[in-house]
Amino acid sequence: MRSCTNLAAITDANFGPAVRGDRWLYIQPSAGGFTGAVCTTAGTLGSTAVIKQFGEDREVYIRLNNIEANNHGVPALALFRGFISRAAFEAGAHYVWEASVEFASDVTLPLWPQAYAALVEVHGLEAVESSTLP
Repeated sequence: MRSCTNLAAITDANFGPAVRGDRWLYIQPSAGGFTGAVCTTAGTLGSTAVIKQFGEDREVYIRLNNIEANNHGVPALALFRGFISRAAFEAGAHYVWEASVEFASDVTLPLWPQAYAALVEVHGLEAVESSTLP
């Protein structure tokens, strides 16, 4: 695994051989862009090697799948799943992202807002209220 700034840095500046499966991670990927590139056909960089970008950085529609909680002082566990879009979720598409989050719950209050708050805190996600989604 190598690192570089973008696709042009691979194909323009790093002439030489590339083997199928060679990967590069972008040092500072741009928002909404890709996180790296992979060689799909061996050859010479900048001419015969085929390089494809991967890891598109995009928003996902996150749903709380389930919560395990009790009132015995054990941390609650929430499982979240992310989908390409809300429409994909509603159409029954498979999830593309999954995360489990432990948090100290107050079982006298609704659990789902506590779980989402823990997800935002642990993963540093930007929260968007579902009521603002189309």
